[in-house]
Amino acid sequence: MNRNGHTIIKLTQKCQCGRPLFQLDNIWVYCEKCDYLERIKKMTPTSIVECCDCMDFMAKFPDKYFDLAIVDPPYFKGIAKDDYFNSRVNNARKENKGNVKFWDSGIPTRKYYDELKRASDHQIIWGCNYYNFLQPVGRIVWDKVNDNTPFSDCELASIDLIESVKIFRYKWNGMLQQDMKHKETRIHPTQKPVALYIWQLKNYAKPGDKILDTHLGSQSSRIAARIMGFDFWGCEIDPEYFDDGCRRFEKEAAQEMLFIPQHEEMEQPNLFNEEQLRPKKSAIKSATCKQSIAIKHNASQS
Repeated sequence: MNRNGHTIIKLTQKCQCGRPLFQLDNIWVYCEKCDYLERIKKMTPTSIVECCDCMDFMAKFPDKYFDLAIVDPPYFKGIAKDDYFNSRVNNARKENKGNVKFWDSGIPTRKYYDELKRASDHQIIWGCNYYNFLQPVGRIVWDKVNDNTPFSDCELASIDLIESVKIFRYKWNGMLQQDMKHKETRIHPTQKPVALYIWQLKNYAKPGDKILDTHLGSQSSRIAARIMGFDFWGCEIDPEYFDDGCRRFEKEAAQEMLFIPQHEEMEQPNLFNEEQLRPKKSAIKSATCKQSIAIKHNASQS
């Protein structure tokens, strides 16, 4: 169940007092009737990436090996062309033009889509409006809150886990980002924010799921999977983007804590010390938790 933004799961294990145990946000295990409260053991989730073609990468795995694929393939040819960077495009994108290479020349075909469905049980595919093959009716709309710009106001993804349309609002407009206090370094022309992937994992992945990304790019998906404790596999065909993404991931992983970025539907964690992170029993019982909880790396998705 979900209370005030916190996920609470009733466990099969019993407390020493005989009452049921509950799990809070995959961080704490507690009993509502006595003083039992314990932090879940933290483990580093699997994170395996390769610099290779996505078709070769997926061919290594048996059918339905991955529980959820969240992919962001090239949508259309054009970003790497000279005329795309015209006077309407901001100077920051012009300055980054030298980093735009051949990555947008390999737009996925139906063969890619079929292989993705073979290797994964469920799929979230960004750029679905650019493909001419049949996809699920479910949609995710990322509202980038960048009105009055020459770029798209939103991006669309197909999803086979729902039959409705869900909206995620997160400002992503050139140098302006929703969470300017934890501003992300842009290393890829079509980079998506870590917060978008956290939101997808939080809403559509189950504890213990294996996650696949066939077009790593900036590795925002990999960073989000580590934050949320999911085992992750991914590939990127461009060696330079692969190396840049790996450096970005390692820099994030080297931090003592990784914090959930802020957006309208999330509560922004504060920088508490370990003692302050320990929630009070009264706060747990009401599931309001006055203190925001910073999520450490863990893979205890039982």
